[in-house]
Amino acid sequence: MLVASTLLSSAAVASSAGGDMLDQESPSASGQSQTYFQDRSRDARGQRVTMAGVTLLMPEAEIQKRTTVQDLAAFVKTAEASASRVLELNPSAMSARVQFECRVARCGIKLATKGDVEKTVRQALQDALVKLPPLKTSGEVHFQVEFRVAAR
Repeated sequence: MLVASTLLSSAAVASSAGGDMLDQESPSASGQSQTYFQDRSRDARGQRVTMAGVTLLMPEAEIQKRTTVQDLAAFVKTAEASASRVLELNPSAMSARVQFECRVARCGIKLATKGDVEKTVRQALQDALVKLPPLKTSGEVHFQVEFRVAAR
């Protein structure tokens, strides 16, 4: 739970079993994933782009063996800022789920979108997230971050 409290203060936790990357979270090694939803007390009024949640795709104990909670939280915060700048350019409501597959010195991504997303915005989001400084880790760390964009 240390990861959850650091990633998103006052987080609610939900478990789910896998399916489509945007409709459901992917299962962890145990068949369950942990989704940490954004603090609902955080004032998001006036913000078109919000982070809907972080889903750990592997057991929390394994993540803590490979990276620090602070490094993971800082990486997610950087990804959120980068994604927000790009997604703000999309004129329509949409959502995007980014699966980060981090290894020593690099993080690969898988991107799924739902709704009306412009091709240039989708490509710019992918480019921006691939260029992020990698998560400091001693082994593989897999998680997803979901973003939502409200209509103008």
